[in-house]
Amino acid sequence: MKNAFNFCVKAYFGGCIGCFGALTFLLILVLVFALTLGPGIMNGASSFVQSLSGMFGQGISLPGSGNTNTSIDMENLPVLEVFLTQEENPDATHIETFKADDYKQVRFWVRAQEGTSVDFTILITMPDQSQVQFGPTFQTDPEGNPVSCGQFGDWVPQAGKYKLEAQVTSANITVGVVEFEVTN
Repeated sequence: MKNAFNFCVKAYFGGCIGCFGALTFLLILVLVFALTLGPGIMNGASSFVQSLSGMFGQGISLPGSGNTNTSIDMENLPVLEVFLTQEENPDATHIETFKADDYKQVRFWVRAQEGTSVDFTILITMPDQSQVQFGPTFQTDPEGNPVSCGQFGDWVPQAGKYKLEAQVTSANITVGVVEFEVTN
């Protein structure tokens, strides 16, 4: 009887330790999967949801989506002025070069002609020619006032030549560009 009791105790604790080991393995597997593939999956899911909400919520027809006769009206696309200032004032001097130490004072601005209201995104091309979207989707001011599109924030830019492009979100076509250089 004593041996049976010892056997049951050992089996119980052996099962608990085995179960704990299996749970630990699953947790490690989930963490590795989430850390390795998680950002890609989350960004892909986010982009997919945004594209769906854009198509259904705003009624955007995508060029060439099922209709070969669909074309973009290039003549009616707005022209956006993209510029940088070294102050939080759009009327300040527009700059095309600044020192890396002064990046916190630099602001990005976009202005459309009066009467133009359009959603746009900002793409920034880095010195290594990689390109990323800068900030969220913005909207021009129909009164023709410049719209602040932010600044570098905590990210210190490296020295080199950059390019900011304003793209109309409904067509993904660049309608405004400014090139600038960061020096040491």
